[in-house]
Amino acid sequence: MAAVKGDPTRRSALLRSGFSRLKYQIQDWTSLLVAVTASAMVLWGLGPSEILIDSTPTGGDMGAHVWGPAFLRDELLPSFQLRGWSPDWYAGFPAMHFYMVLPYLFIVFVDLFAPYGVAFKLVAVSGVVLMPMAAWLMGRISRWREPLPALLAVAALLFVFDFNFTIYGGNIASTLAGEFAFSIGLAVSLVYLGFTSRVLEAGTHKVRASIALALVALCHPITLLFAVTATVIQVVSRSIGRLPERTSSRTAAILLPMTAVFPIGIYWLTSQLLLPLVICAVLTLLLLIAEFKGAVRLLVVGLVGGALSAFWTIPFLVRRPYLNDMGWEKLDAIRENLFFPDRLPGDSAKMTIIWLIALALLGSVAGLLSWYRPAITFVGFAVAAGLAFAVWPQHRLWNARLLPFWYLTLYFLAAVGVWFLSRAFQSTDLGSSDNRSTRIRHLWIPVITPILAGLAACIFVSVSLGIAPGGSYEENGEFRWGPVTISAKDRNFVSGWAAWNFTGYESRAEFPTYESLVQTMKELGKDVGCGRALWEYDRDELGSYGTPMAPMLLPYWTDGCIGSMEGLYFESSATVPFHFLMQSELSANPSRPMRGLDYRGLDLESGIRHMQLSGVRYYLAFSSDAVQEAEQYPDQLELIARSDPWRIYLVANSELVEGLKFEPNVVAQGDLGGRNWTDPSMMWFNDRIRSQVTVTDGGPDDWHRININEPSFLGRTSFGEPLKNPLPALSVTNIVEEGDTISFSVDQVGVPVLVKASYFPNWSVDGALGPYRATPNWMVVIPSENEVTLRFRATWAEYLGWLITFAGACAIVFLIRSKRKKVFA
Repeated sequence: MAAVKGDPTRRSALLRSGFSRLKYQIQDWTSLLVAVTASAMVLWGLGPSEILIDSTPTGGDMGAHVWGPAFLRDELLPSFQLRGWSPDWYAGFPAMHFYMVLPYLFIVFVDLFAPYGVAFKLVAVSGVVLMPMAAWLMGRISRWREPLPALLAVAALLFVFDFNFTIYGGNIASTLAGEFAFSIGLAVSLVYLGFTSRVLEAGTHKVRASIALALVALCHPITLLFAVTATVIQVVSRSIGRLPERTSSRTAAILLPMTAVFPIGIYWLTSQLLLPLVICAVLTLLLLIAEFKGAVRLLVVGLVGGALSAFWTIPFLVRRPYLNDMGWEKLDAIRENLFFPDRLPGDSAKMTIIWLIALALLGSVAGLLSWYRPAITFVGFAVAAGLAFAVWPQHRLWNARLLPFWYLTLYFLAAVGVWFLSRAFQSTDLGSSDNRSTRIRHLWIPVITPILAGLAACIFVSVSLGIAPGGSYEENGEFRWGPVTISAKDRNFVSGWAAWNFTGYESRAEFPTYESLVQTMKELGKDVGCGRALWEYDRDELGSYGTPMAPMLLPYWTDGCIGSMEGLYFESSATVPFHFLMQSELSANPSRPMRGLDYRGLDLESGIRHMQLSGVRYYLAFSSDAVQEAEQYPDQLELIARSDPWRIYLVANSELVEGLKFEPNVVAQGDLGGRNWTDPSMMWFNDRIRSQVTVTDGGPDDWHRININEPSFLGRTSFGEPLKNPLPALSVTNIVEEGDTISFSVDQVGVPVLVKASYFPNWSVDGALGPYRATPNWMVVIPSENEVTLRFRATWAEYLGWLITFAGACAIVFLIRSKRKKVFA
């Protein structure tokens, strides 16, 4: 025993032997410990005590996301639906149609065991908390040599605390801004990539990979784009990694740089992107063909995974023309966004990433020179993400949403760099048993490296957050921890942001004001009647309630009685641009978030006309300018309640359904969808004269046809000159709106009626012809009976999606049975 105690090598061997009996070596247990610690560090940085408070989450978009899972739980699931219609926002919109349902389902499930606010917060942070574990699983499932999986977990820890971007997705800051579905989808994507690595290498894990891909698709479409692209890159990377086997190391070392430089040279000479992109596509195809069997296996995974999620993705894709395009402006500061984010303008703190780029460069160069497969794969991810961000055009998919994948890959490449540094300290000369220190380094450096890296990362994060044990705050707000001082300006702000969000609306100083407004609207709903509310926007006033989106929760607090014209899901309804035009007319300090609209300043005359056109029942104002203007229209705006500083007005002549004064004009081209409809409709909306005649996308042959004029010098398309054909007066009574059903009575048939609810192809009507899409985004029906009912129903797109999902489930069963037969054989 004395000899054992005095021999570090033998002592190491005994420890390793003990751990190996559990089928894990000591470096494996250390790796798991580092990954778990990294995830625990994320949870600690977020403040678990605030997460477990029974409060209503607030802050940014998160404060409005509260509505979604509750609507799913209370309205859709009891009707055995995962998507449907909600009248709560934007004069009605297709709920869960364009926004992912799976994270909300998780919240509903956890809500069975915990208060709703706690359930929401637990699921919202799950993506970033589990990101280190997901990165570790990616490395372990891929069977990458330790300590790389542990270092990937540390890299993911640093990534989620990166505060250089706040709304693009993936990190904690974006999650707190409301992008928690993105972070969940990204975490699942990493596990999926581990499975696809095994599919590619050994032909196993096909079922798990298919299910994981379906989960990614049901979390966020952008993480699905990442997962699919990364899968292709995995095949290409394997093909590149095997070039030395197919040729020789020397030939491969010459061929690879030449192939990479060729399209770059073409672009440098021509300044044209098309030809280099075509060359890259051809090279990619050739590399895929070189790994034909693996590519086919992954294609099967993609088809089965896509089929499993088709019940949601197929309707999403089919109805894409009805998405709203917010026109987010492309980020053009390529160099700064990719390499020097600390030089970007803005009030929020930024940090330099020079150290990160240096380590990533080390990992890239060392990995490529040694043909190390993980390094080749991550370099492929980085090149794809960086190029996509740089060359992506102005598009509905904002190029900023691609930046998280670039940053995450940089952190992973930095982990590879640390891995190579650790190997440099290991000795491969084990021939001499007397070289005890060399053997100790060989055995223990893979264990010590992730521990030191994890410890350094935890210290760095805790100090930058200002929560490191033993630290103290100075009077000027600086945080001091030993010799390290972090100024208030440079401190990582996500911990404070998390506390703001998770302590909830109830902890805000102005909560009594907000609560009083909600209670007033509840009482008005009971006494005056339910209906839509349009509230004046002001970032400071509304932000004092917890988030500028606080009034969006009026339907949440009032059990759907009081709808909010403004909602969270800006892309989910073509009514969105017309709401923001109204908001600008009815607010002293409007938000105007959508680009390309002809906004007006405070203009109550136009605003009232548009509220009447939109079926808005209540107008909520608080600024002195808006209130003074509202007082000038007592016959159209009746002051019915006060909740300081708010004034609530009842809007006259704003019925949900009304007869038209003039026969609609029909667009000869039909409904073109997207901005092809909303742009001319915006011109119509802002024109007091032209808007007297409703324009539809279809109708009887005897209705007048008009064309869409070519863009004017202002770049706007518009509808042609309208024809005013007067219609007989029509009485509409018994108007009832109940969830996904609208019913009413008319005193005569054959006269078209305007229904002021957002159009969507899933609407059908009984007792009338139509519905036809009508300007700005409403519906026109022609009653054929005195009783008319519109219903939001499933269409062929939904049924097709479920049919494909059923086929995908059958494919999963087939794959499982085939695997069992092989095992028994």
